[in-house]
Amino acid sequence: MGVLDFLKSNKKKELNLKADKLEGEYKSYHENGQLEQDGNYKEDKKEGLWRIYKDDGQLEQEVNWKEDKQDGVTKFYNENGRLELEENLKEGKREGLLKWYHENGQLSRQGNYKCDQKEGLFKDYNENGEFEKEILYQAGEIITQHDLG
Repeated sequence: MGVLDFLKSNKKKELNLKADKLEGEYKSYHENGQLEQDGNYKEDKKEGLWRIYKDDGQLEQEVNWKEDKQDGVTKFYNENGRLELEENLKEGKREGLLKWYHENGQLSRQGNYKCDQKEGLFKDYNENGEFEKEILYQAGEIITQHDLG
């Protein structure tokens, strides 16, 4: 979006500059006035927890940043406000435990990532929380798969 487009829109941003760099609290708003995202900058780079909201005000994502790269736990929420996905990132890549959830909030799948690839045992569950399947990965490749349902 160019400067003229930004000025024509009803979007608003709250930010702080220090020596022409973004520094401190940052907020942007949807055209309807609802908060769109909030977080912090440190020396022109995203730092710490950022929250992203839908135009109805509902939380959509929580993302942790370190020196402008996603780092730490990231959470995605569905249209009902329930947790849909929880993942760990290190320097922008998946690293560690990921959990996916069914619409009803029950755990759907969990597994580990190493260097942005599936690694180790992934387990799938049905909407009632009952164990269904397990898949063993090594460096992103399926080694074995067992259906239990």
